[in-house]
Amino acid sequence: MPGKHLLHSEPLEYKLKAIQATMTGYHAAFWIAVGFSVVGFGLAFFLSDKSKMINKSLEDDEGGKA
Repeated sequence: MPGKHLLHSEPLEYKLKAIQATMTGYHAAFWIAVGFSVVGFGLAFFLSDKSKMINKSLEDDEGGKA
């Protein structure tokens, strides 16, 4: 947020800088959320492949014992 002295000397400039600071924060938060979702999406596929391999190996072990 802009300095409080700007509120009294130039209120419109203060308003514009406050809006710009808010929008910058929203943009940063959005891109951080996109980054986390991409990482999570990638990890979900990676973990999904591992669990299929584990289940398949367990089924093979059970089939061989019978």
